[in-house]
Amino acid sequence: MNKDIGTFVLSILIAPVFGILFSLYALQLVAMSDPEGGGMTAIVRWCAENHDARMYCHALREFTLLKSLSFVALVATILLPLTYTVILLSLSGNRAALARGYPLLVRICLAVLPFILVAHAILIAFIAWEAIEYRFWHPSAFLLFAIVAVVGALLLAAFNILTDMRQMLAVEPLRVTGIAVDESRAPDLHARARRIAQKLGAAAPRHIVVGIEPMVFMTSIPVRLRGVGDVPEGETLYVSTLALRTLDDTELDGLLAYEIAHFTGSDLAFSRRFAPAQAALANAVDSVDEDVSESVFMRIAKAPAYGLLSLMLLVLRWRMRQVHVDREAAADQAALGFAPALRMIPMIIKMTVLGSQWLEFRRGLTDLMNRGIGRRNIARDYLQRLRDHLGKADAGKLRFELSQMTTPHPLDPHLSLGMRAASIGIDDKNLIAPTVIALRQEQPEKPVLVAIEEEVTKADLDYTRVPGHPIKLEETVDLPKELTA
Repeated sequence: MNKDIGTFVLSILIAPVFGILFSLYALQLVAMSDPEGGGMTAIVRWCAENHDARMYCHALREFTLLKSLSFVALVATILLPLTYTVILLSLSGNRAALARGYPLLVRICLAVLPFILVAHAILIAFIAWEAIEYRFWHPSAFLLFAIVAVVGALLLAAFNILTDMRQMLAVEPLRVTGIAVDESRAPDLHARARRIAQKLGAAAPRHIVVGIEPMVFMTSIPVRLRGVGDVPEGETLYVSTLALRTLDDTELDGLLAYEIAHFTGSDLAFSRRFAPAQAALANAVDSVDEDVSESVFMRIAKAPAYGLLSLMLLVLRWRMRQVHVDREAAADQAALGFAPALRMIPMIIKMTVLGSQWLEFRRGLTDLMNRGIGRRNIARDYLQRLRDHLGKADAGKLRFELSQMTTPHPLDPHLSLGMRAASIGIDDKNLIAPTVIALRQEQPEKPVLVAIEEEVTKADLDYTRVPGHPIKLEETVDLPKELTA
């Protein structure tokens, strides 16, 4: 965050402020050059009346123009994020207005940004020209090249934003590892999702993807299955086999209801319109982020664009924090219609625990693959690792850590376990120990689910391994050292 704010400040100071200071200094020199000693006011009046071609009248006009252009560029640079913030604050009071207006706001800001970059480029060129013409500066060939490079890079950055705007605003597909299951393969899951959506008055998912990553979510953003292809257009529900293995029917109902509730009433428009616009802004920030392979001149030139867009994203996340809190609390309340509070909290605890070891487990899978070894069912392996970890963990420390954790989600920041329990009105700390004990118990495996897990594991292995490097499937029951807790 400090880097983004610092970059924004730098983007203001690079050209406009320096242009103002330079022009004020030059005008002071012009005033001092008046042979009659009348000062700036007398020079301005005399040049206006006589249209004199003397050097200091010419300098007066040019440096006055430079000062005006610098002020305009400074105001425009500040006004863009300021206007964006004011409009965002006014829209965020009404969720429906925010869903309708925010995508347009992002487009307008991205359309204005190239003109600001062009103004910065013109100012830098103007300042350099005036400094050389009036002999304030005697640059070396390298410095001249540097100025030309920065000006050219600024113009190129502006051109790239204009030409790539469609691509920057395009929402990148959400990439997950999983397989799309139709109703013939998972009839119970499809029927459950439809029943919950109908009772909530929500949009039912058109597609269901089953994967192993320990999260459950529903999204209107396009979904791309790694190594498989794109899911057809429409709301997609992603369900982890880890949830299907560890949750009972009531807990699973509560979990699906919590996610599907985001697609009810006003939240439906919000989820369909706002989430893609937010993703587009994040994509725009990434597109102008610093690249170590780029020249230093290009990185300097991209600083204004990166600073402005980053600040816009920071303001959005700050303002949306309370909106997200309200949405998540409302979704939990809707889910209580399917799972009572004393069943909802264990479900949240289980999903929090399931997400707690995943990143370390993924790193272990990568290390194992680098040795040319793969596994047949990483869902089974992960649950074994998780049970071993829970058996070794200190109960008090685990209780504190879990209360601060959130359940994984690829888009929206969920509330922590403690915050969700407090909003429901239940003390989660008394339920953590028995829930952890239940998680450590091995559950009977369903052949259909095991087959899906093995298919997803194979897709994950095929996608991540280096082409041409053979992978040997290891069939041992004991976990390899890379996957242990």
